[in-house]
Amino acid sequence: MRMNGSSDVEMASRDIGAYDSCPYGCTYCYAVRNCEAAKRNCQRHDPEGEFLIPP
Repeated sequence: MRMNGSSDVEMASRDIGAYDSCPYGCTYCYAVRNCEAAKRNCQRHDPEGEFLIPP
């Protein structure tokens, strides 16, 4: 979890998604262009990691 850079208030923030990162395959979803890539990215995700999908 990161802290935002505001000097007034510090709030924890967390990424909630990225293109091709959701494995559910909803037909109306605009954020997944490639279902196989989304499945691979989901497998690479570490909930405790600094990044949603490691570089």
